[in-house]
Amino acid sequence: MNPEATTARTPATAERTKGEALLDIEYALELAVLSQRFYERANKLIVLVCLLAGSAAFVTIFHPNSVVVTVAGMVVGLLTLVEQVYDFRGKGIVHANFVKRLSRLRVKAGAMPLAELDKNFGKIKQDAIPVVQGLCRVAWNNAMRRTGYVDYVRPLTRWERALQVCV
Repeated sequence: MNPEATTARTPATAERTKGEALLDIEYALELAVLSQRFYERANKLIVLVCLLAGSAAFVTIFHPNSVVVTVAGMVVGLLTLVEQVYDFRGKGIVHANFVKRLSRLRVKAGAMPLAELDKNFGKIKQDAIPVVQGLCRVAWNNAMRRTGYVDYVRPLTRWERALQVCV
């Protein structure tokens, strides 16, 4: 094998540019915004279903049909458990905080050198929590469209399109 072939410049060894760092910030910001919306809407949906299914009017209307009342009670209990386990409201608040921090960094990014920009972006990413994976490509496509890189937009799966509608 030719020794020069192993020293060729590949994307893995290419140096990161400030433009790439700015695109990373755009993507992270978009993902945080979409995640915040998703978690806030999931929380509102759970609260709405619990209020409707647990209301006295619902129980009064369906009183003769004990099966419907029993199912409604089980739905309220299950959704309350889901909310306690997954804490959609808390995750929405965390992502709202990320949106603020990333927005501040994006505003200051033009005047920062690349090393300082990466350092500050790394500090913000340390506090990251898991996101809904179906929102990643949606966020990528939104960030690419917003920055003018329309050629890099990727097709979405059915699941990703459904999530895109939800947020």
